[in-house]
Amino acid sequence: MIHRRKPKYIHYASDHNLTAPMEMAPHLVRLFHPKSVIDVGCGIGTFLYCFKNEGITDVLGVDGDWVDRALLAQYLTKDEFLPVDLEQPLLLDRKYDLVVCLEVAEHISPEKAEQFIASLVSLGSLILFSAAVPTQGGQNHLNEQWPAYWEEKFARFGFRLHDIIRPIFWDNPRIPTWYKQNIMLYIPESACLQENLPVNPLQNVAHYESYARRGKRLTEITSGEWPLGMYFLFLFRALLRIIRFKKPCR
Repeated sequence: MIHRRKPKYIHYASDHNLTAPMEMAPHLVRLFHPKSVIDVGCGIGTFLYCFKNEGITDVLGVDGDWVDRALLAQYLTKDEFLPVDLEQPLLLDRKYDLVVCLEVAEHISPEKAEQFIASLVSLGSLILFSAAVPTQGGQNHLNEQWPAYWEEKFARFGFRLHDIIRPIFWDNPRIPTWYKQNIMLYIPESACLQENLPVNPLQNVAHYESYARRGKRLTEITSGEWPLGMYFLFLFRALLRIIRFKKPCR
């Protein structure tokens, strides 16, 4: 009998397709000229697939052993995927030119968050990072935090935040809000001085699309358009979020 691990995350085609990666990968390659890329929390490998289309052949995706191999096989070969438990230290015997970790850290339990960042910085000195902000919502989100929370954790390893990626994609309608809102660049502070990159003051801002979406939902709620059961479900989810995010960032 074959025992399969219960998925911690289901990759729905509506969210996990090539639309955003095809928009973002060419820009990132032109900016950073990487020869090798690792995607931590790669899902089914769509971003790495688009990096490969840009001529990068040295790629590795890492994610849970529960990732659907049939979906994964559309984008990565067996040698390009490493099943790991991201709640454990990720120790590899090499570094990569570009480390990608997009909308993954919120799935890591808070007590493992710093360990997770330690794994990322061990993999390379150029880290493209995004993580869900409070009340963003999603599957199995355990630690939604504002960027300042992650900035502090990266700083403990000598990495500085540069908010230079969001303006590139901010108004692109083909890219989901969570990427445009949350994506940051982290590099070692020593490299910041050598490369003379601008250090932008961090602003915990929400994208205007988030505001518009929540405004639309509020209008639906107050107009009575929802069935009665939806109001009870909305209230239940709101209470869960209040309980989960009552503690301030540290």
